[in-house]
Amino acid sequence: INNAMKEASETYLKDVLGRRVDTIYDTSGRIRQPQLISCIMWGVDNVRQWQFIQVAVGEYTIKLCTSGIVNETDIRNRLLHVLGNDAYILIEYVDEIPVANSSKRRYIINLGNG
Repeated sequence: INNAMKEASETYLKDVLGRRVDTIYDTSGRIRQPQLISCIMWGVDNVRQWQFIQVAVGEYTIKLCTSGIVNETDIRNRLLHVLGNDAYILIEYVDEIPVANSSKRRYIINLGNG
């Protein structure tokens, strides 16, 4: 194979992009995978939409759009298990989670970058 044929046959990926999700941190500053929050919220009764926001280290807000009563204690305990028992978690009820410029809802937001 000559060089021209070799160069023509090689293909490289410059970027592989999917949905970008902010990184979140627990109360000790350790990185926690945002998918953990998704696992916690998966199947929670009466939650239609949700958005988890890290405001600062140890300070979090979870916005819930619900179709009925939710078990706040269960949600809070699950989050404390992942984030640290000293986490401050505010649960806020909203009518809808806003759509971002990407036409998707951001389900994890880090305002404080850890």
